[in-house]
Amino acid sequence: MAVSEGRTRERKGAGLTPLFPPTEYRWAQGNAAFRRGDFEMAISLYEAAHGLESELPHYQLNLAAAHLKLNKYVIPIFANC
Repeated sequence: MAVSEGRTRERKGAGLTPLFPPTEYRWAQGNAAFRRGDFEMAISLYEAAHGLESELPHYQLNLAAAHLKLNKYVIPIFANC
């Protein structure tokens, strides 16, 4: 197997697959979207990660930060609680 960019693995017939769990992959993609300023996409990805593994608080914290960047001040209080 060849490692490409340190984040994906290529397997015969499988194409590229993430090297870490789906929740962490969505969280990392959300972080990338947040850095690009694409806060709507970041919200979508953080919500997906939180939906899969709701006991980890950093998904909710990042979700709240993305809502705040969009000046949605009431939504973070109730987002996925």
